[in-house]
Amino acid sequence: MNAGASSRGVLIGLLALIVLVAIVVAAWHSRNRESSPQAVTATTVPARPIDASNEGRLVAVSGQLDIGQPARDTELGVSANALVLVREVEMFQWYEDCAAAGCRYDRKWSAQPIDSTAFRETAGHANPGRFPFAAARFEAGAVRLGDFDVDAGFAARGRATTDLAVGIDELPPNLAATFRESGGLLYAGADPEHPGVGDLRVSYRAVPSGMAHLVGVQRGRQLLPRTSEPDVEPGSAD
Repeated sequence: MNAGASSRGVLIGLLALIVLVAIVVAAWHSRNRESSPQAVTATTVPARPIDASNEGRLVAVSGQLDIGQPARDTELGVSANALVLVREVEMFQWYEDCAAAGCRYDRKWSAQPIDSTAFRETAGHANPGRFPFAAARFEAGAVRLGDFDVDAGFAARGRATTDLAVGIDELPPNLAATFRESGGLLYAGADPEHPGVGDLRVSYRAVPSGMAHLVGVQRGRQLLPRTSEPDVEPGSAD
């Protein structure tokens, strides 16, 4: 066989291999398209009135969120006309920082109890232990989006929290005697400017209501979050 015939044979072989690879890749993409979940299009509906023909369908609803029962901290009595009220608690405590040269001890605000019994030097570095109040989250009740009933946690998804200033006038008398106001926080201790070990500060954040665009499943008067997570294309399915 001469050199020209050999070169043509190699070229034909390469072309055949390229065609075969292209066929395999096309078949792979086709199978993946068939096995992948199809995008689910949400039907855009008005917030009121509720159209019963959309029962069980994925719907997209826009409108003003209305709160019937404000979010309320049931322990401290603080409430806010918000979808969610978040209570954060910190205690001023000793902490230990150990390295090869030894351990250093200092104090800081911490949202978690620091176990001082595990310190290498426990004398003079004792922390109180348990917090009298834990961090907590409280949700509003009777939230509506037009004529739809909506769970506050569902409505709050993706919405930013804002700092909420509180005062001792919102507390029951027994707790109002324990706390003082300090920069919008509740402070339990002798001097906020010079905190001591065991001092507490309680702060709040809230998720406000306002305009919303929710995509969920229509069940009677309820707008429920999807139990699965298909790709959603907001728009009209009709």
